[in-house]
Amino acid sequence: MQQKEIFISPAVISAKAMMKRAILAQLKVVIHCIYLYDQKIRELFDQIPHSDIFRSLPGVDYLLGAKLLVLFSKEFRSAKEVQSYCGTSPYSKLSGQSRGVYFRSGCNKFGRNLFVQIAFCSLTSSAFAKSYYRRKRLEGKSFHHALRCLANVWAKIAFAIWRDKSRYDESKHLAAIALHSLSAD
Repeated sequence: MQQKEIFISPAVISAKAMMKRAILAQLKVVIHCIYLYDQKIRELFDQIPHSDIFRSLPGVDYLLGAKLLVLFSKEFRSAKEVQSYCGTSPYSKLSGQSRGVYFRSGCNKFGRNLFVQIAFCSLTSSAFAKSYYRRKRLEGKSFHHALRCLANVWAKIAFAIWRDKSRYDESKHLAAIALHSLSAD
């Protein structure tokens, strides 16, 4: 069975073409404005003391670095406090004989999303992150769960480098992990 050919009026085609040109012109303006905002964010970020600390994390660009600066404008006393505040760490619930570990839903969603983004971006540029993520996947965790586990580790590392005002060095981090595993045996 053959379908009928659809006739479209030249007036409709002309009107739709005009609309497309108008939308494209507006998109060009929006894209230019976004570019200007990005430039200003980068310029302001570079002026802030110690901004290079967060840029040293694998996969962190100036936008994620700026978000980390905003997050760490709140005073944190420990890495656990950062992890709890951002909801990257699970919480335990005890009731009689039963015990459960649950996903933290009451938290700063901006912080959790930020650390999950960092975890995802670090997968392409950090041997540690790739290895940790693979190990969690082999343990049977889903993609998102393994990413949240990695985000929890990055929250701890971000707190440590911010507290010490030192840049992240993956070789030092891997050496510390090796030393810790040797002392645990």
